[in-house]
Amino acid sequence: MFAIDIAAFNKSMRLVKKNLKMFEWAFKLAIYRAIVEYAQKFIAKAQNRAPVGEGMLRGSATVVPTTDATGETVGVVAGFNIVYAHMRDVGGVIRPVRAKALFIPLRKGARPGDKSLKWGVDFVLAQVVVQKGNLYFSLTVDEAKQEYPMWVSLRFQEIVKGERGEKIKEMEQTPGWTSETLAPGA
Repeated sequence: MFAIDIAAFNKSMRLVKKNLKMFEWAFKLAIYRAIVEYAQKFIAKAQNRAPVGEGMLRGSATVVPTTDATGETVGVVAGFNIVYAHMRDVGGVIRPVRAKALFIPLRKGARPGDKSLKWGVDFVLAQVVVQKGNLYFSLTVDEAKQEYPMWVSLRFQEIVKGERGEKIKEMEQTPGWTSETLAPGA
């Protein structure tokens, strides 16, 4: 004769559901961590390629989590949070907006309004400047398209194995622990 203890079965099912939810949460967290780590690696590479004047462009680098309609984090956006970042990357034409001409310093520290400055020595004025981009960001994006999927996949596996390995070591220290104690998400 075969008998099933319904109360024990229900308890077992509740534990399975709980472990699955914990595993799902840990899985999402590991993927998110891998994506954030890649975004930080990506933005560091772009920062190193960015042109340096006063350091404002490099200093504007950001990595921001993105969420879906439910508020769950689904990814990250990495880039430079400064108006002229795109122009420095791809280039273009710069025209004055609030003045008749653009002030172009020829020496460090030259600022408009300084009466001691000499035209042609300290600064020049221009109606239009054509800026050549250096593709500091575009090249980094092109590289990322190639390496991102594999890098995140491998890093995800490392994170999961590392966390799982730490959990196993922790559990081995617990009196009465056996290999059957370990369940997904434990």
